[in-house]
Amino acid sequence: MKPDCRLCESESSLTDLMGEERIKDLLRSLFNPYEEIDNDSKLDLEDFLKEFLDESGNTGRENQNYYWDLYNELMKHFDERFAEVWLQEFRNSVDFDTMGKFKRARRQAWEQLLEMIREGIVDPSDISMSQMVRTFHSEIIEALEKEEYIQKTLRSRITRPKFTFKGEKLLGKRILEVSMSLLKKGFHGIHEVEAFGSGLTPGANLEDYDEVLHTFDMIDIQESCLTAAIKDPLKMELKDEFIKVRTPHQMVRCSIVILIDCSDSMKGHKMIGAIEAALGLKELLEEEYKEDRIWVAGFNHTISELQPGEIANLRPYGTTDIGLALNYARRILMKEDENRSIFLITDGEPTTSAHSRYSPIESALRESYHIGKEDITLNIIMLDSHPRLKYLCVEMAKRAEKAHVAFVNPINLKEFIIRSYISHKYSRF
Repeated sequence: MKPDCRLCESESSLTDLMGEERIKDLLRSLFNPYEEIDNDSKLDLEDFLKEFLDESGNTGRENQNYYWDLYNELMKHFDERFAEVWLQEFRNSVDFDTMGKFKRARRQAWEQLLEMIREGIVDPSDISMSQMVRTFHSEIIEALEKEEYIQKTLRSRITRPKFTFKGEKLLGKRILEVSMSLLKKGFHGIHEVEAFGSGLTPGANLEDYDEVLHTFDMIDIQESCLTAAIKDPLKMELKDEFIKVRTPHQMVRCSIVILIDCSDSMKGHKMIGAIEAALGLKELLEEEYKEDRIWVAGFNHTISELQPGEIANLRPYGTTDIGLALNYARRILMKEDENRSIFLITDGEPTTSAHSRYSPIESALRESYHIGKEDITLNIIMLDSHPRLKYLCVEMAKRAEKAHVAFVNPINLKEFIIRSYISHKYSRF
């Protein structure tokens, strides 16, 4: 028998070796350093790496740990503008001969780990993705760039990785899966309203059959037979008066605009939470509710609609113009029918206004009023609970009339928005 080609095996992609499910977790670990992924793993990669280090290599490992701590803080706070300065300071403080030995040892450990996965000695599910990112960050970035999950850039090792459309799509899938697993089963389902009539989804409302109001496909055979057995146990004749129907719930088409504040103050877990919420909800609509429409826009002192592949790469900078953002969303939804909603995700007061005649707060209140006149629901999600912000939210809600206000922990934002959307009970706001 012809032996397996080792060259072909060596060219296996990271996805081939680990599977798409683990790649999803790996991408999320890269994107969100605040959440530990698989902290109960069986294989300790730090101990695994020690086997490849001599005394000088251990010194390099200490430098690597220092490097990672600084890098992780950089990634959390999105301070990429200071990346070059930070890297130069790191270069001036490190013995690069020692660091070079460490990198070579780390590369050997990485290749050995992949070989052990390939041969089935190590199961990818036994590895913590968060620890894998910390231990083999450069190698992972390189592998994900080859598969086009991450964009290739000259600064890809010292800045937050930039996701491709392919990478963002897989990241969104994992965020949705994580969110759904955290939600109660009772929140799963279609958009339901207190209205009955023609539809495709059977409802829980059981009624007696009426030949004028109901069609044959609404008949519940099981309930009808059960009623006949109870009321006529001897003959069990299925009479007209025993026939039961289930009236279907109407499907409500939704149009949603998510507005993400990307001003300077949104650095860190606020921005990560907002992006995860947008990606998760967007993925939900694409998978389950294709009739609904969603727009995602990032705003500071300007505003722009985010195209697929751009949401995960949103970066905070600039000042905050809430009035401009609300005006943008209102103009989109004015062209839509039925159930229209705006999700405004922000962490502070407006600090600038595109309209010279109005102050930043006046502009936000004015647009809230116009949103109310268009019968659009305004959902204000505040990521800071300062008392003055509560006052602003209340005033905006009064003018919008159909409005809901919530003060949410950014890390829980994805579950909050998805749950609210699915349940369609905005009173939860």
